[in-house]
This record gives sequence, C-alpha cells and structure tokens, in this order.
Amino acid sequence: MHLVKYLILLIFIASCGGGGGGGGAPPVPFAITLASSSSISVDEDTTYTGNVTATANEPVTLNYELTTTTTNGVLTFSESGAITYSPNENFNGQDQFSFSVTAVEKSITRNSTVTITINPVNDQPTITLDAQEGLDKNNLIFDLNPKFSITFSDIDNTDDQLTFSAKVNGGNIPSTFSLTGEGSGEIIFDLASIPNAGFFDAEIVVSDGGLSDTDSFSTWFIADRQIVTVAQDDDKSDGFDSGTTTDKDYYVYYLVGGGNTFGRTDYLFVADSIKEDPNDGSTPDLESFREALLKSINALNDSDASEFFTGYFDIVVAEPVTPDGTSLASIETGCYDWDEDVYCIGSGDINDSVFDDLFPEHDLVSVLTMIDGRGVNLGNTNIQEIKPRTEYTLMHELGHAHGEMGDEYITTDDRDVSAFADRNINTTTQSDPSLLKWKHHIEDMLNVPGKDFKVCYNYADGTIYDEGEDLTTCDCLFNLYDANGNRTGRNPECNSVGLFEGNYYGEFDNFRPKYWTIMEGGILSYGEVNSEGFAIGSIHNQGFLDGDEVGFIQDASGANTGFEIDIDVAYDTSKLKLQWYVDGVLDSSKNDQTRIVFDRPSDNGVKVYTWRVEDLTGTVIAPDDVTDTEDFYEGLFNSDFYWCDRSSGSCSWGYNPTDRTQYHYGYIQGPMGGTWGINWARW
Repeated sequence: MHLVKYLILLIFIASCGGGGGGGGAPPVPFAITLASSSSISVDEDTTYTGNVTATANEPVTLNYELTTTTTNGVLTFSESGAITYSPNENFNGQDQFSFSVTAVEKSITRNSTVTITINPVNDQPTITLDAQEGLDKNNLIFDLNPKFSITFSDIDNTDDQLTFSAKVNGGNIPSTFSLTGEGSGEIIFDLASIPNAGFFDAEIVVSDGGLSDTDSFSTWFIADRQIVTVAQDDDKSDGFDSGTTTDKDYYVYYLVGGGNTFGRTDYLFVADSIKEDPNDGSTPDLESFREALLKSINALNDSDASEFFTGYFDIVVAEPVTPDGTSLASIETGCYDWDEDVYCIGSGDINDSVFDDLFPEHDLVSVLTMIDGRGVNLGNTNIQEIKPRTEYTLMHELGHAHGEMGDEYITTDDRDVSAFADRNINTTTQSDPSLLKWKHHIEDMLNVPGKDFKVCYNYADGTIYDEGEDLTTCDCLFNLYDANGNRTGRNPECNSVGLFEGNYYGEFDNFRPKYWTIMEGGILSYGEVNSEGFAIGSIHNQGFLDGDEVGFIQDASGANTGFEIDIDVAYDTSKLKLQWYVDGVLDSSKNDQTRIVFDRPSDNGVKVYTWRVEDLTGTVIAPDDVTDTEDFYEGLFNSDFYWCDRSSGSCSWGYNPTDRTQYHYGYIQGPMGGTWGINWARW
C-alpha cells in the first residue's frame, strides 16, 4: 500500500516538472534587422530625400553612422538615418555609400551598403545670342538676310542631333544654321517673306527633338522691301511737268504694318538729300535719317495719342538706293518773304507727284531732309530737318496734318493769319469758357486754368520762365520737384484744360486750351483736346468718313422699296461702337452692323439716315447731336448738309436748307460718320 502511494507521488512530481528537470523553449536572442531594400533610384540632376531604416526586437536606441560616402554626388547623412543625395551635375550611372546602425544599450552594430542608381535624363540644350547691340527700339533690321552669332551647348547630344530655327512676332521664319566652332555657330534669317513690319520680338531656338531653349531680342523688322524707280526733275525752274528728268531708284518698305493690316492711315516717310561720305562710302546721313525716323515713331507710340496711333497707322519708308545728296521732291527754302528759312511747300514749290510714284496709297507724307530749314506742313504733307530733336517737329507737324491742330506758340512772323484763328481744334477767339468748343474738357467752369488762375513754368531754384512773372504773381506752378531739385512731373492742377491767351494767330484775344503742348513745341504731349483731334483723324481714315456705298433696293417691278448703306470700315468693337439713327433717333438694334437697308416710309416723306461712331476709350467725348452740324467742334470735322435737286437733269445744290422737300437727296461727311437724306417722294 505504501509502495503505491510513493509511485503516485513520483508521477505527479515528474508531471509537474519538479525535481529541476528541463523541457521549456530557449530565450530569443537580441537582433537588429535592416531594411530589405539596399538600393535607391533617382533621376539625373534631381535630389533624393529619404531614410535608411533598421528595427530591433527589443526597445533600444538606434544610432546611424555613415562609414563610406558617395563618390559621384553629395550625400548628407544624419544620426536618425535621414539622407539627402544630389548626384553630380549631368552624371548618370551608379553610386553607393555604406553605413552602420548601433543599438546603444546593447553595444551591437550592424553594417550595410546602399547602391544608388542615377537614371539618365535628357538635358535641355542652351543657346545664347553673342551680341544684342543695335537690336532695340532705336534700330531697324534693313538686311533681308541678317546673320547672328550664337553660342550653344548640349551635354547629352552631338551637334548634328540639334536643330536651329527662328521666329519673328511669334511666327516661324526660314533660317539657315552653320557651325563655326565647338559650341558656336551662325544663324541667318530669311526675312523676305514676313507679312507685316513692326517692332517685334524675335527668337532663336535650339532643339534636341525633345527639349528646346531660346534667346530673344526685340527690334524693328521691315517688310515688303521693293525698289521703285522714280523720275526726278532735273530743273525746278522749268516746271515739274516739262524739261528733263533722271531716274532714281528708291527702296520702299513697310516699317509698321503691311498691305493687309488693320490700320488704314498710310504714312509715307521720305529720306531727302541723303549722301554718302566721299572718303569711305559710308552713309552717316542715312543713319541719321533712320535715327530721326525711329525716334519719331517711338515718341508717337509713347505719347498721349498712342491709343489712335499704334495699330491705326501703317508706316512706309522710302530711301535712295544710291544716296547722292539730291532731292527727289526738289526741297529747298527761300520761297516766302515772311521767313526765308521755311521749307517751300505747296503747288509748284515741291514736286509732290513723286510721293504718288513712291507709294500711291499714302494718306500722309513726311519728308525728312538734310537741308537746313524750318519745318512746315500744308495739307497732308510736312517737311522737317533731320536733327537730334526731329521727333518734336514731326509730332508737331503731324498734329497739323492729321488732327486739325493749329499752332499754339506766339510768333513774330510778319503775316496776317487771323482768318485761321478759329479754324483749328485747339485755337479760338472765344473768351467765354462756357461757349468754348472744348468746354467738355474743362473740369470746373468756376475755376478755369488760364482765366481764373495764372499758371507759370517754374524751375527748381524757384525762378519763373514766364516773362514778367515771379512767385508772387503765379497761382499755379507747372513743374513738381523733389527735395534734391529733380523734376518729378507736372502739377495736374496746372496741366489741365482751360483758356490760355496767346497763340500763333495772335498774342492777345486768341486762346489755346492748355498751358503747354507739342503744338507749342518742346514737350512730347498733345493734351486732351489735340489728342481728341488726332483720334478723330484716325477714326475717319478707318472708313467711317467716306467708306460708304449707297443705292436703292428695288422690287420685281423696278420700284424703289429701300435704301441701302454699306460702309467699308475696320474697327475694334472693344474700342469703337457703330450706331445708326433715323431722323436723329438711335436704333440700337442696328449697332455694329456695317450694311443696313432702310425701308421706304409709308408717307414717302424725307428721311435722314446717319451712322456714327461712339468712342469707347474716352478719348473723343465732344457732344454730338447728329441733327446739328455745328455742335461738334463748331462743325470743324464735318461738311455742310449738301442737298441736290436733280429736276433739271443735273444737281442744283443747296446748303443746309430748311425745306428739304425741294431736293432729291442730301449728304453730310462727318464728324464721326456720315449722313444721307432721301426725299422718297422723288424716288
């Protein structure tokens, strides 16, 4: 019985693991595990940012240490395992680095090597124009095949894998590239085919088929260069229609615009009396002409008339092929006893027929001459001397030719011009501001500049230019200066429209709208009134004044059922709005339509049909009642209302008749469009 108990107890102890016997799992040893990936990838010329990582099977502090750095790039490595790698410029291929990670509490370290693959990437080629001297707004490219030296590079492609091209004004042009050395070459533009001229951006482009680079410049590009042969009169004294002539060749080209552009004011510039230097054959006169020409165009583009100059004018230039110093139009001085220095101009004084030979479509002509003289304008033609400030004279004379502007300076010329005192947009004998033709530009009728307060031209030292005036007699000083005496601008209170006494037509009892404008001279600004006149001239030339074709619409029996007006105009609807009126009443449903048919009225009465342009830019703001021929600048920009009575078979004309039933039809040209009157009873 005792033996059995002993055996049972022994079995229990054994089953409980007693007696110090084994049989349990062994302890897990400490371990550091590194990331499974030992490589990274990055594109050429790109920075990689990331981490190398390790884990431990117990909570410990892991410190990372760079043991071997990279050889083909720059590596930054932190104790936390954060890395940043930037391969060397343009390098692709393999790189590597080694690092260790240590469990601080265990003093156990493991090592690893990371391979870096730098993937090749196509690098952008580069191109640089070697020199840009003379490529700006003060120069033009006359050569049809100009050559430009360039420097280029491409780390990934050979020279024969690169293509070179050119653009002007955003359009591709033909070009030819030739290699001149390692990383250098020349590109030749073919400008013969560019459709329009102007101040354009040009680009030179290099491409490897995938990526490209450009260098650019901006300058004046000419278009449609031709040689025109003109018969030059040999002897002015025997008249321009008789005697002998000599053929002269002239280059004629567009500087702005072209034959199919938006602008319809064709402005011809003629180089006159240009000669070569007899010593070396150079042409400094021609260079002076082009300098004066471009300074004039730039001045107009930058002026307060630019809104209706830029885009509205095509500029055409005529230069002698062989500069021999002669004058194609027989320009000279000494024709007038009131000023011997004024250029001769007008019928018989110059041979203006040559301008038609050079460019028949011209609306305006400026002759820039090397002959000394005083600038002059007559009708659409002006003449001025080539000199450092030609742009001032040209802007002034263009004001006469294009904008119905008169002279605002006071003259000592010994001639009576009083008859013209009121026949300009900017001159008048009216002394009452409330009755002025430019009163719409006066801000305060109770405080009119020039009439109610005196404006003076002041210098930085406090002295006054105006004769007999000083600081005590001047109410408004024209110039603003800073503390160092530098002029910072014009005083807007003084530089506003008013009533200023004195102009070319009389020192007293004759008036101008502003204290100082280009129509006096010396400042490249027309002022509000003159800019309005300039804009009107540009609008007229877009076809609104005389671009109309009219006729009756007939039914099958031949009866007149309607009257058609079709006007050939070009305009930007964001700047101008075309409106139509019947008997002075606006019909807004017809806005911006260039062809209108008006139905025959049921009463067969007299009907007056008008088209008128509204200026949306705010330049032309003169009041314009289409039934009143005198309200818009006193009728300066429009004709009378001419009416034709055809009862006798030919027109018997009436001017502004009150009874229009005695006539067949009538018309008005201007001021901002045109008018036709139809007496339907006679049609």
